[in-house]
Amino acid sequence: MKDVIVDHQFDAVFSDAINEGTDDGHLFKLTKVKDRFSSSDRLGYRDICLNLEVGWTISSESCNEQLDFVPVMLWQSSDVRIHICEVQLMLKSTYEVKARGGHDKFVQIRNLISE
Repeated sequence: MKDVIVDHQFDAVFSDAINEGTDDGHLFKLTKVKDRFSSSDRLGYRDICLNLEVGWTISSESCNEQLDFVPVMLWQSSDVRIHICEVQLMLKSTYEVKARGGHDKFVQIRNLISE
């Protein structure tokens, strides 16, 4: 599972992402961070990828509407399924270039340079 969070300002994106959770406990566990935003890569692609572990009730999978997510502190239950997903944090300007095929061109150039 992969998702993208897009915003105009990086600070807003990052602060929104790290403040997720509820009063009953956090709904995910951060397992890995790939910081390509602070990279010195000359090609310029920038994002931050967060690998987040999430859990939901297995019984909610039979519903066609939505999953019932479970706070981390309750994951030991036998009725909980756990999965790691990736969320990409990027600026809106970066996303717009990526959505118009810019990322495919970036990959082609990067692959040519590495040969």
